[in-house]
Amino acid sequence: MTELQELADQALSAMKSGPAEASFALERLGEAASAEQAMDLLGWFLFDPSPLVREGAILGFATHMASDRVRELVERVLSCDPSPGVRDAAMDMLDQ
Repeated sequence: MTELQELADQALSAMKSGPAEASFALERLGEAASAEQAMDLLGWFLFDPSPLVREGAILGFATHMASDRVRELVERVLSCDPSPGVRDAAMDMLDQ
């Protein structure tokens, strides 16, 4: 099992523990993934009902902001997410 697979498994397991744990796991997953992998792996979590989970997914894109696709996705989250915390995280990512 690769490091990325292990981190993906940890993120899924963390979802059962609660949104805060999932948020941190998603950040770690994003750091280990390439930009394309991050889009595939983290994008789904942007639809989670928990703002903490969505924020963790956004923060997982931090190392991939040079990617046009990632920037476009984060811009969409900034304009559409109902949570001020998630929008603030998106704004921080775009300000990098």
